[in-house]
Amino acid sequence: MLSYRVLSCLILYYLITLSYLFAAGYKRVWHSGRISTHKTQVWLYPDVGVGLFLSISGPPTAEASSGIRTALYYLSDLLIGEETWINTTTVCQFPEPWDEVPPSYDIVWPTDTPTRPYSDFVGIYSNPGFCDMAVWHNTSSNTLELHMGLYLVADLLYDRSMDVFYTKIKGVLWYVEDKIPVRFLQSSAAGGGGDGGDVGTIEQLALPLHTPYDSVKPVVFQRRLWDGTDYKHCNSLANKLDTSSSILYRVSCLVFLTNLLLSGRIA
Repeated sequence: MLSYRVLSCLILYYLITLSYLFAAGYKRVWHSGRISTHKTQVWLYPDVGVGLFLSISGPPTAEASSGIRTALYYLSDLLIGEETWINTTTVCQFPEPWDEVPPSYDIVWPTDTPTRPYSDFVGIYSNPGFCDMAVWHNTSSNTLELHMGLYLVADLLYDRSMDVFYTKIKGVLWYVEDKIPVRFLQSSAAGGGGDGGDVGTIEQLALPLHTPYDSVKPVVFQRRLWDGTDYKHCNSLANKLDTSSSILYRVSCLVFLTNLLLSGRIA
């Protein structure tokens, strides 16, 4: 393997800013961000007055991160005036020839059947800080199905060895391969899924809302019974929030342009 021409080391993490020191002598301040449909990085070089912002749509995978990073390495060299070390060949092979490509893997989805009837889990699950979630039995696929907001739809697949359900996301976000553990909490016995027999009534749903899913504290949603006809609150609330966000975005753009006009920066 070849040695990387550009090396970096972490020297500071403070609030939301990561500072690195390039071997070439340039200080880089950067940070990344992601949601289910976009992945973004911003790189700033304060010593030479150069900044880069790159955002892509699609699944926020390791391959997406590698694509953003190599593009920013290449653009950094162009803007700063250094010789480029990423080219049209290595950008598609990165991290080779400097490092080995990490092995890919296929997600193994559990196929166990919970011993409790699916009706034990069906209901609306609420948390004051979040939108309601609905869990119902999809008789066509004979699986539990979770719905939250406008876009999150997932089959809940049961793993008996862990006593937990995992989300297999479908619908408009089908490409998001997040295997999120979902645990149903009982009233009188510890247990997370469907192997609790007839001990206790399912009263809560525990769902971690960010990675790493196995170590973060999950958000707990309280269950209420549901007759299958009144799941309207979540979608209506999400529509209102989406409309409000759109209005706020337009107002923000208008204020920004007004400031530019008043400052004389644009004619």
